[in-house]
Amino acid sequence: MQRNQIRVITREMFKDLHSLEVLSVFGNPLIEIQAWLFFNTQLTNLYMFQNNFSSIGERPFATVNNTIKQVSLYGSHLTTISDVVWQDLGTNSYVAVDSTLQFAPVTCRTDLEM
Repeated sequence: MQRNQIRVITREMFKDLHSLEVLSVFGNPLIEIQAWLFFNTQLTNLYMFQNNFSSIGERPFATVNNTIKQVSLYGSHLTTISDVVWQDLGTNSYVAVDSTLQFAPVTCRTDLEM
């Protein structure tokens, strides 16, 4: 889903995509990543870069079995991410964010690479 005019992605869009493992959503005017957006999936790699995010909901990366291993959010102009955002990522995960991030979430996870 790239370079469309998608402004909103809802949880209902993914509710029956139980086998979804990789998702690329970039170059859109998206403004928010909602909480529990990918919960019913088996998502492992999420590429949501070059969007217009102003906020990320609490626990947006929660999946049934904490399967997400890679998240790319660079080029999205995020300045703040809440502390609970990373808690649902799989072990040994990688996260890419921009230098626009002014407040990084606090985490005790030593397996998370940013």
